[in-house]
Amino acid sequence: MGYVQNLWLSILLFFLFLCPCFAVLAQEQLQELRKSYYSLPLGSKERFVLTGKYAQALYFNNEKALAGQLLHDNIQLARNYPDKQYYAYLNCIAAMNSFNDHAFEKSRFYLEHAKSVLPIVNENGTKGYVHYCDGWIMTRQNKEDEAVAQFHKAISYLEKAPQTEANIARKLAVYKELTAIYANQRNYAFQEKYTSLLLETAKAGGNVNSLFDAYMQAGYLFEEEYRLNRGNFDLLRKAEQHYLDAYSLVNKNDKHLINPTDLAYVSVNLANLYHEFYLDSGAKKAIAYAKQALDIAAETGQYAITVPPMVSSRMKLSKLVAVMKVRNTCKKLWITLIESHITIIRWD
Repeated sequence: MGYVQNLWLSILLFFLFLCPCFAVLAQEQLQELRKSYYSLPLGSKERFVLTGKYAQALYFNNEKALAGQLLHDNIQLARNYPDKQYYAYLNCIAAMNSFNDHAFEKSRFYLEHAKSVLPIVNENGTKGYVHYCDGWIMTRQNKEDEAVAQFHKAISYLEKAPQTEANIARKLAVYKELTAIYANQRNYAFQEKYTSLLLETAKAGGNVNSLFDAYMQAGYLFEEEYRLNRGNFDLLRKAEQHYLDAYSLVNKNDKHLINPTDLAYVSVNLANLYHEFYLDSGAKKAIAYAKQALDIAAETGQYAITVPPMVSSRMKLSKLVAVMKVRNTCKKLWITLIESHITIIRWD
């Protein structure tokens, strides 16, 4: 329940924003990136920067071989470019992609090459990104203490870097990694600290998608804290408010969101919250939010929904279970509404 069942999977999603690029790009958007990429001079810094975005778009649209070749070719060119920040940047992306593909030796190779040029890189944003990449991999190797040290180094450089969209996105990524680590350790004081920094930075950055993500993570934080301290209703109210803030944000900015099902995403969390913690007083709200999620599922056609003919709108639901599944970097909605022995919705 809550934000996602496995918080680490949400990190894979957030990794997409680092470039920044979309989790699921329509073909026309990929074509736009391709057109922009080939319009830039071979071996130029502008092309190196766009290589990261284009390669990630390809990678997360299951064109991994092409993404890998694109990175390889540009890494070779960047190797001879005077400013080594682009060499470090592209090696970091290749390292994380390789790690995702379980090509661990290749990942280590790319990471070591990114780190090898740090002494001659002057750009603080890139230095922060390399330390972030190092910590990102360490986290997934279950080296959390070492990862935390790298993330703090990353923040120290990113704070000194120009506050561009890319560097703000990198700071957000670091805060989210730290939040996830402290959530895993059940260290709620530090989790709350970095969730607050995540939220503040997202608000300052003005990016709707990162702000939505921050609201959802804040809601998750307070929801999980409340589970351990049922007497503190202020935690429950904070969880509800952050989810409602995310819900309001989506309604006001639906055209600017990366994922058109984000409204379903937050509706699921609200449905869970009202069903699990508000008991009878939240039943109507829980059902309303669950139904809204289902309506969105039907509109987008992304989810397999089966409703047996015997189900009546007069039936009262005795139990509602709503869980977010994350698979292949795409949000998959799993909602089951149960009336005694009747399951009225299932997933693919």
